[in-house]
This record gives sequence, C-alpha cells and structure tokens, in this order.
Amino acid sequence: MNGTILVADDSMVVRAVLRRQLEADGHTVIEAVDGEEAITACREYCPDVVLLDVEMPVLDGHATLERLKADPDLKDIPVVFLTGRVDTADVVTGLRLGAHDYLRKPFEANELMARVSAALRTKELQDELRRRNAELDRVSRIDMLTNIYNRRHLDEHLRRAISGARRHGRTVGVLLVDIDHFKDVNDQYGHLAGDAVDVLYDGRDFHEFSAPQIATRSTHGTGCALSAALTACLARGFALDQAVAAAKRYITRAISTAPGIGQGAGPVNHFASAG
Repeated sequence: MNGTILVADDSMVVRAVLRRQLEADGHTVIEAVDGEEAITACREYCPDVVLLDVEMPVLDGHATLERLKADPDLKDIPVVFLTGRVDTADVVTGLRLGAHDYLRKPFEANELMARVSAALRTKELQDELRRRNAELDRVSRIDMLTNIYNRRHLDEHLRRAISGARRHGRTVGVLLVDIDHFKDVNDQYGHLAGDAVDVLYDGRDFHEFSAPQIATRSTHGTGCALSAALTACLARGFALDQAVAAAKRYITRAISTAPGIGQGAGPVNHFASAG
C-alpha cells in the first residue's frame, strides 16, 4: 500500500534517509523543516501519513500535533512521532495528544516500513468510514423514487434558514410545488404510472432559484412576488406547452408527459402548480 508521506524534521540527514527508504518502498515524500512548514504542507498536499520529529525549531512536534488535531480537515491524518530521546515522557505526551505511533531514532528500515504501513491502513479505514457515513447521510436525506431531498432534509434546511432570518432581521419565503390531481393519475392509470410521473418531475426545474436568491431584505409580499416572477421566467425559458399566467402568487404549467405504463395506458398528461 503506497501513499503520500510528509517528513517533518529539522535534520537534513534524517530527511534524506527517510526519503530514500520511503521512495524505495513506492511512497511519495514531502519534506518540511519545522512545524509551521509541516502544517502548511498538510493543508496543501493532504498527506496520508505524517512523520513528525518531536524537537524542531519554530514549532515543536507536540505543538504541531495539537494544531493538526484542532483542524477539522487535518485531524484524521495519522501522525508517527520521531524521537531520539530514551525516556518515555515525549512518547506518552504525543500519544495523549492523539499521535498514531512513535519511532525511535536511529530506526531500522523494516521497522519504519511496518509503522508507516500500519498508519496507512488506519488512514484507509478512516477514509472508508467517512465515505460510508457520508453515503448513509445522503441516503437518509434522499427520496429513493424521485432522487430529490426528503422531509428530513427540508426540516433541517428550514430550521437553519429561519434561524438565519431571525438573526439578520429578514423574512423567509417558501415555494410550494405540487402535482395537480395526482390522485386521479393513480386511480386511472395505476400506481406504476403515478411513480413514472413522480420520477419525471424531480424538482430540478425549480432548482435554479433556491433560497440564496430569494432571501432578500424584502417584505413578505415582495418576496412572494419575486418567487412568482422567477418561477414564470424559468418556466418560459423551458419553452413549455402550457401557457404561464402573469400571476403574483402562483403559476400552473405542464411539466412533462409520462410514457404509457400498465395495461392499455396511454400518455399521462400532468401539471404542476407552484405558489
């Protein structure tokens, strides 16, 4: 398993030795001569593992580790301490601060590779866990049929929007979009046809004027008029068959035609209202 390794040590000799051994094992090596350079390099290159000397100028290893662990983007990078001291005080301090492992100088190449490999496996597991958690969060917010955000996401978004509006003395406008007479589609053509209508209309037509564009310092009435105007302009831009009325509070327009589904079902014409 190969990765990008940041070597932070003020000794040119130690950095050269580590570079040679790590590159021979297939790793990409980045160097830093002190703690400040190490933090800057982490932000720029986001290495898989950091080999961090305890005793460095400008910012020592312990202070550097504290800074890394305090940064949400860098806190999960495994850090292996390099120390030439024989006592365990530095090791214990580093482990308590969140270091993954430590390596005493002088070190054997095999021991170096073993500890780096263990740190890389930890990083890979952390990345996989983060990806899975992100996917679980996405799935919990998405309707599986239409692939648009669900009630949970809406509730959380509204809470943030209302909180921000109260903090800044603004109003919040809500645009409600509904498929007209949807029950009639289910009753006449069956639920499979209804599902097809749901999938065809997935809300993307209204995506372009989401909350940031409508959240203005306007009155409630002006906000409604702005929502209606944006909806009408967008609808006309899609060259829709259904004419758009110049209404301030809502418009009605055709969205699409669902393909024939079920026994003898022809095209299903359906409409949506926004207001």
